Amino acid sequence: MGGLLAGRQCLHSTHVTWITQGTGCRSGTRKNGRTVVTDRDGEVAGFTLQDLLDLPLMRSSRPHVIAGDGFEHRPVRWVHTSEIFEISPLLKGGEVLFTTGLGLVGSPAGSITAYVASLASQNVTALIMEVGRTFVQLPDEFSEAARRHGLPLITMHQVVPFVEITEIVHPLLISHEVGTLRRSDHAFRQLIAGVLAGDDLGGLLAIARRLTGAPIGLYSAGGQLLAGEDVRREHAPTEIDEVPVGPEPWAVLAMAPSDEQVSTEVAHATASVVALKLAQKMTGSPSRALAVADLVGDMLRGNFSSPQDVEARAASLGFVMNPRRQGVALFLDLTRSARTGLAAVTKAARRDFGPNLVAEIDDRIVVLVQLRAEEPFEEQLRGLARSVDQQLASAGTGRVVRVVAGPVAESFAGLATSLTRAQHGARLARRLAFPARVVTDRDLGLYDLLTRVVPDAELETFVEQQLGPLLEADARSGNRLVETLNAYLEVGRSKTAAAEVLGVRRQTMYLRLERISALLGGLDLGSHDRLTALDLAVTAWRMRTSGLTGTPAR
Repeated sequence: MGGLLAGRQCLHSTHVTWITQGTGCRSGTRKNGRTVVTDRDGEVAGFTLQDLLDLPLMRSSRPHVIAGDGFEHRPVRWVHTSEIFEISPLLKGGEVLFTTGLGLVGSPAGSITAYVASLASQNVTALIMEVGRTFVQLPDEFSEAARRHGLPLITMHQVVPFVEITEIVHPLLISHEVGTLRRSDHAFRQLIAGVLAGDDLGGLLAIARRLTGAPIGLYSAGGQLLAGEDVRREHAPTEIDEVPVGPEPWAVLAMAPSDEQVSTEVAHATASVVALKLAQKMTGSPSRALAVADLVGDMLRGNFSSPQDVEARAASLGFVMNPRRQGVALFLDLTRSARTGLAAVTKAARRDFGPNLVAEIDDRIVVLVQLRAEEPFEEQLRGLARSVDQQLASAGTGRVVRVVAGPVAESFAGLATSLTRAQHGARLARRLAFPARVVTDRDLGLYDLLTRVVPDAELETFVEQQLGPLLEADARSGNRLVETLNAYLEVGRSKTAAAEVLGVRRQTMYLRLERISALLGGLDLGSHDRLTALDLAVTAWRMRTSGLTGTPAR
């Protein structure tokens, strides 16, 4: 096999050296009965599956590779021995499992495949089996299952007590962990000193670069460079190590290739400290939900020093406007408390639109998203409502009543306008008990115009002129004639559809329309001009009875 002894070995009372292909010379210095693993430069080294196989004791077991490759890139977190068939739930991943296969003797067909699959699902580094006692020859099912599930499988053809292997390997692994902790601690100390000195994000990344010698950049969840160097532009994705920053995540730390041993530890330490810095920048709260609510609240109140400031806060939360996509602000009304549905809306919005900002404002859920260019606007909103319904149904917490959208925006400044318009629209739609489930800024244009332009007294006079006889008849007999006319006009003058909306028989609908026509002086229900005036009057009536203007009509 490719990773076995490639040169001489030296065994002394205080020092052991072994030479491997792919990882070079490794040595272990005996100190107080323990072995400290170092590379040729004296740095504490990582321990891989190849290193394990290259140990003199392992070579004496005459190992043979049945499945797997790239062992020099497979880290070993621990070595474990077990003859239990159902061992996988007890493993955490990264282990090399040694076994004779005793627990598989007499098991039914398919058990070996299930055993291998369960180990692979736990991200076990390798399965090493001793052959000659339990299995004289390894069953073909082992090799087939190992190749199918990508689990390295190695056989040992000479008996070596497993305890001797663990006695050698465990100290090596512990020494590596100690080295890792020391490097992480050193990186944390340097980065925390930067925070205390008042360094910004760029300053913290400069410290990380000094520690690793590698270019490093911080990107928003949407892919915009926030600080540091544009590593993604200069290097192929396969060459870059990326570490999430904060929950969800807020951002991503990208590090260019480096030969330094400390790169991984420094990257993770930097990500943690940068997350703290971002949390501090977001009003001091480590909670993204609270930070988003603060941001949205400030946008609605205009409580920010500049548009650039609020845009930078959104970027630090992972939301950056893509110039090729339009943004929009949405207000969602739910059948239950907005707080109970916040997680469901967040999950649905992320699935449907990607990076987003979701917050609870005045018992409504506010969502800032970027629309997909290939689908109609309103269909995307209906799709979001369905997605939220599915999430809420699984949790048993209600459904969506209404989605109200502001105007679409091309920039973040436009998105702030969309937010205030969506809030105004949500208030109008709730007051009016607007029947549509998806309501856009255009749908509410007439109501908005009437509330802003026409004085309440003139609006009251207009309603009386157009609907007076119907209002009086409803007051006397409760025949719901104005409501009937409203339903008839809303469904495009379809008598059948209006009857369904009102929950009455078609014959009842016909009789009500005849009564309306008679009370309005023989109104021709096909007259465009007269119906336009009635439609406007019904709209004004709905506004006045909902309290959007002054004293409600009688």
